[in-house]
Amino acid sequence: MDRRHRPRGDSTLPLLTRGYAWLPDLRRRHPGPVVRVRLAGRPAVALHGPEAVRFFYDERHVRRAGALPEPVRSTLFGHGAVHSPDGRAHRLRKAMFLSLLADPAQVRALVDEVGRAWDAAVERWAGQPRVVLLDEAARVLTEGVCRWAGLPLPPDGAAAFVAHTMHLRPEARAALAGGEPAHAWAFAQEVRRFYPFAPFVGGRAAADLTHRGEPIAEGTLVLLDLYGQNHDPALWGDPYAFRPGRFLERPDDVAQCVPQGGGDPAAGHRCPGEAVEVGLLEGLSVRLARLEYTLPAQDLTVRLGRTVARPRSGFVIEAVRAG
Repeated sequence: MDRRHRPRGDSTLPLLTRGYAWLPDLRRRHPGPVVRVRLAGRPAVALHGPEAVRFFYDERHVRRAGALPEPVRSTLFGHGAVHSPDGRAHRLRKAMFLSLLADPAQVRALVDEVGRAWDAAVERWAGQPRVVLLDEAARVLTEGVCRWAGLPLPPDGAAAFVAHTMHLRPEARAALAGGEPAHAWAFAQEVRRFYPFAPFVGGRAAADLTHRGEPIAEGTLVLLDLYGQNHDPALWGDPYAFRPGRFLERPDDVAQCVPQGGGDPAAGHRCPGEAVEVGLLEGLSVRLARLEYTLPAQDLTVRLGRTVARPRSGFVIEAVRAG
């Protein structure tokens, strides 16, 4: 085998310790169409960029089912996470989800239900000495989604990155509080691009392939670098500046902004709940921008080595008052 095509030493431990920064760092040290590594002793290649997104989500090239080793999959997505298989079964499952989650009326109904759950939560928070926003946001989402779906909640059943952004960038909070719909949409898109979601997704080469002149043997683990692509200066320009206006200046390219994967939601593996996520970010961001609270001293560090990433303190707020 040509030395250029040999994978480097095993990278499982660096992946687990470096998290979101692992693939972008590798790509900076080893520029080229692909980066060759080993994960759990197996050869793998990492791809990057809009052309790689289209290549990766073509089922003639890459099959997703069972590709990532269990320790890596559990670390990235949690135990018991549901990932659709390839082929007909995948398309049928996606059609079921999209019949609800891509219907604008259903999305609005879900967002409205979560909004009502948020408003009720704010009344509770006003009587509490401190609130961990990350935990409370999870409860609000659970309550709202369950009511929308008609599922009963037990009495004790049940957007910290958004709050993190507003704390660091007061001008963004002021713009959101004004209620301009286009700005709320652009803000939601920039939160998704800027903050970590998944570091990468993986599949296995369905045959002997070639990507941009680089051979990829059948069965090789193929990784698509999501976090690195969303922070690539060649694609975004000043990618570590939080600038929602970039999404008003040009159309959203589904092969370029890939916080939850790429491809066609109906036929491929792009998340079927993406419209819901954007709608919820829009609605709750405006509500949060209008909420009055004080911020006690805390550790708001977002560590890229932790998967899934979050503000370390969970974003604690005090003296909550509805705006």
